[in-house]
Amino acid sequence: MKKVWIFGDSISAEINNPDSYQQAWAHFLPEFLTDDIEYKNVAVGGTTLKWFYDSTDYMKGLTHQNNPEESRWGKILSGVEDGDIFIFFLGGANDHGQIDFDGYFPCPDGDYIVDDYFKIVQNRDVYLYVGCGYGTHRYWTARSTVEGFAELLTKMINEVKAKGATPMIARGLGKCYMRNNDNFDVFPASHEYMEVLPTVAENTGVFYIDIGGVFEQNFKEKGYQFMMDNLFMTENAINALNKEYGKDLICKFNDTTHTNIKGAKLLCDIFISEMKKSEFELNEYLK
Repeated sequence: MKKVWIFGDSISAEINNPDSYQQAWAHFLPEFLTDDIEYKNVAVGGTTLKWFYDSTDYMKGLTHQNNPEESRWGKILSGVEDGDIFIFFLGGANDHGQIDFDGYFPCPDGDYIVDDYFKIVQNRDVYLYVGCGYGTHRYWTARSTVEGFAELLTKMINEVKAKGATPMIARGLGKCYMRNNDNFDVFPASHEYMEVLPTVAENTGVFYIDIGGVFEQNFKEKGYQFMMDNLFMTENAINALNKEYGKDLICKFNDTTHTNIKGAKLLCDIFISEMKKSEFELNEYLK
């Protein structure tokens, strides 16, 4: 049986927590799929492309050499078969923020180093333990430059194609901010990464669809505050859902990145609607 794979970060990763209203768009996708295709969600929250592609020993600093076949991506790829459909649902939400490249440095005081990303960006020292064996591996660069992001995505797409599967790119979501304190002027923080997706799709000859862009039109039409109060994991949204579902869940902080069940359903509905307008082969397996 053919499989449809969902690859990405927390915007796509299934949330199996009855004590939370948080959910991903892909959670609702099986409702729209016919019985002759299998659903496989391999998205993981908080991840970057490099996090998937770099092997565990390399990230721990136990080896100088990355072994992609031993990485999380390598394990995913081993299950991809001829005829499968592979959806890269990406927004670069975790990939942006690159400071420097990976590197190994001698560390006479042990294997603890300062995470320069936090030191520079958030003005505080964060020490990372990076393992032993070959000296210190300063691995605070699970993020990628825009160019590195495009290069790695291209490589992953070509590896999926080499397995006989059909990949596609769907532009997803990133954290959205207001500009100039304007409720209707909103843009995604990782927009530079989103902007390279159509080029990667064209260069690799794969189908591209801008789901995040359609979703973000709601910000411009309804306003940032409306979206946060209804579709994301914020206190106002959780209180409204409690009344609707008769629950008493507590929102400990306002999460303006992740969708609640209503936001996830809207994002999935947009995906299905846009997909049905296309000629991409997933259409054959949509009800």
